[in-house]
Amino acid sequence: YVHVSTAYVNCNLPNQARVMEELPKCAADGEAVLAEIAKLSPEQMETRTVQLLKAEGYPNTYTFTKAMGEKLLFKYHKRIPVGIVRP
Repeated sequence: YVHVSTAYVNCNLPNQARVMEELPKCAADGEAVLAEIAKLSPEQMETRTVQLLKAEGYPNTYTFTKAMGEKLLFKYHKRIPVGIVRP
């Protein structure tokens, strides 16, 4: 399986930081975030989204969800071969 991600998963790193070939620095667990937001109203979801983005240092949901997606792939990669491409 080849996952097309984005180099912007590293946009939460400090300026001039060296980007390594490793998982993004994202503490959020994708499954936990999904379970949490599934219980929220649209208004609560918007508030929580802003809080998560600020806590993780991501400017938008695109980069944040791509980072969580990479972490989920790593978690389950033993089942199938996985490659992550970050154009």
